[in-house]
Amino acid sequence: MHCRLVNSEGDLLPGILCDRYDDTICVQFTSAAMECLFETHVLDALEEVLEPRAIIQRYDLHRDRQLEHAPIRAPTLARGQYTAPTVVAEGAFSFEADLLSEGWCSGRFFEDRPLRLLLRQRLATCDSDSAPVPQVQVSSLEQLAIRNDCAEQVQVLQVDGSG
Repeated sequence: MHCRLVNSEGDLLPGILCDRYDDTICVQFTSAAMECLFETHVLDALEEVLEPRAIIQRYDLHRDRQLEHAPIRAPTLARGQYTAPTVVAEGAFSFEADLLSEGWCSGRFFEDRPLRLLLRQRLATCDSDSAPVPQVQVSSLEQLAIRNDCAEQVQVLQVDGSG
């Protein structure tokens, strides 16, 4: 199961984003004040309630962090043990992501869900005997690996996130 657990102001917890990828939690404090005052409390609560295998803390470039001059640094393993990649299943497909990589963006993963739906629709129209191998561009910063029965028919190209 993968979902957004905490959506900052939308969940009355300004400055905190929290995503779940099966037994791994990815948390980001977009507000320096929330990080400074509540980091330990939030991590403790996530660990106690959800009992994840790992909690990854991200410090990605975010407008709020910039305005507060909060440091932007590489993601860290805050709690537990993490072995990349994390496999996320959607329908008949599974995607791999290294949640500790600097190119990964949890929010972008959820935003790109419609693109992955389009990819699945295109794959559904593949005729394995006669169709040429389609090249599908995934406009995302994350690196996706597609594994299913059609995997050999598709070549996924990573392109920059500007598209």
